Amino acid sequence: MAISGGGSFTAANIAAGPLSTEDSNGLYLYDSRGERLWQHPMGSPYATVLSLVGFVSISADGNYVAAAYPDDSELWLLENAGDSATALWSYRARGKIVGLAMSGDAQYVVAACSEKRVYALDHEGRLLWDWESKERIADISLSPDGRFILVATGDGVVHLLQGPAEDR
Repeated sequence: MAISGGGSFTAANIAAGPLSTEDSNGLYLYDSRGERLWQHPMGSPYATVLSLVGFVSISADGNYVAAAYPDDSELWLLENAGDSATALWSYRARGKIVGLAMSGDAQYVVAACSEKRVYALDHEGRLLWDWESKERIADISLSPDGRFILVATGDGVVHLLQGPAEDR
């Protein structure tokens, strides 16, 4: 789950089923009153609750949502149009997504995958660079301005990388 600056929007990957109030798997966006604004289908209709606890990041203004599921290698950037979502792009990583983050202005998205790689993409979905870790990646974070990336690896080391905003 993720929340926009000021709490105007909340995004969540949800699996349909007995523990859910939603009727289908997907990415959902809610307003500050908890009213569902839209649902965007993602993931397999046969996915389980455990495989659909995915990764979500939302821009500070709530206009963009980045999302991925852990059983998939596809990363998405969607635009919030109020009552619907438009998929701007998708990017297929070399392995399953294990984490993602987005800059506050949605100009940059970073994702980590099971193949020990970090990808940095711009707002148009173009790959800016990728970085390979020697160890499994446990978590990833991007500073709101896109200048710094933190990558935690399975050996307990936290790497501070130059973010995509520093390349421009």
